[in-house]
Amino acid sequence: MKINGQYPKPTAGDRNVQGATTNEAKKASSPVIQAPQQKSIHPELTLNKVRAKIEAEPDINQAKVDAIKAKIAKGEYKVDAKLLAANLIKGSLLEDQ
Repeated sequence: MKINGQYPKPTAGDRNVQGATTNEAKKASSPVIQAPQQKSIHPELTLNKVRAKIEAEPDINQAKVDAIKAKIAKGEYKVDAKLLAANLIKGSLLEDQ
């Protein structure tokens, strides 16, 4: 190779951008993809909104309680023993974590 102060001729892989190296040619030929900008959310404000919603909800769903009491009084309330046992086991396993 003769040194004359000029760039060497591009090779077959470099012909996309004349005079560029292979990495530069790839960068020049591929579009730049930018991540969408996200709004900055202040965690304390979000937490306060969630707390306000939780506090606005009643502790007890009285309509559901009344419906269950009525079924028990009429003898129509049936307990699924397998579902009850599964939920008890699931609850105890979650508490152990």
